[in-house]
Amino acid sequence: MIKKISYSVGEENLKETYKRVLQKCNTTAVKLIDISIKLDHFRHIPKDEIKSVHKIVEHNRLADIVLQMLIIHSALKYRWDYKTRDSIFAQLSIKIEDPRFLLAPPGKYINN
Repeated sequence: MIKKISYSVGEENLKETYKRVLQKCNTTAVKLIDISIKLDHFRHIPKDEIKSVHKIVEHNRLADIVLQMLIIHSALKYRWDYKTRDSIFAQLSIKIEDPRFLLAPPGKYINN
């Protein structure tokens, strides 16, 4: 459902709108949707937001798994550079076991 919302309403030009929504409805679900939108539609990987949301959800197993799955999906789909990928994966305790990560040339994101 999170990906469906992200694909339906995601657009980088609406980032101020997303910021206002997040301020008014600051729930775990909205934070995960916000991360998903940023991963799917923005040009930079939201490293600080990922770290912030992870701190909030790390004791909520379901939300933490959803966050990890959003990160893995984006890293595979958009071919994150290995330094960024490895750094974020380490923060979220994601182990790289999928051989597709080894074949991943850089993709849509600008290194930040």
